[in-house]
Amino acid sequence: MKMRFLVLVLVGLFLNHAMAVEKSILVLETKKDYSNSPSHIAAAFNINKELGRAWVTVAFHYNTGDSTRSYSNLSSMLVPGLSYDSATKQVVFNSDGLAATCAEQKWYGLKQTKQCQFKVTEIKRQRDNGFYIVTETYYQIYLKIGN
Repeated sequence: MKMRFLVLVLVGLFLNHAMAVEKSILVLETKKDYSNSPSHIAAAFNINKELGRAWVTVAFHYNTGDSTRSYSNLSSMLVPGLSYDSATKQVVFNSDGLAATCAEQKWYGLKQTKQCQFKVTEIKRQRDNGFYIVTETYYQIYLKIGN
């Protein structure tokens, strides 16, 4: 009886792990500019309803030192498998056997779901510039899809 229970628990854990498929997609990588580093980096979904298209817009927000002035640079990036479904009014991801609803159209705009989250990381790489080995820093913006 105990053995049967143990087997059922192990099968349940395996199925739970197998169903919890996640994927991280690199949306954008850009070199950090130390002379003008952003104070905030954010990503959001955007759509073209008529064409059924969806993409990710990454915003780099900069402070100028003057509390009344700031600016943002925007980068729009296509993500393979990301589209807009006009019938359900949803931004959906469907690729490599993984399907998720990333955002829903509301009266006020797109509302992101918990199935698709953005993650910003900062990485360092060493590179030989011909004279020295230099360390460069990059921002990476990922779209994490999964349960």
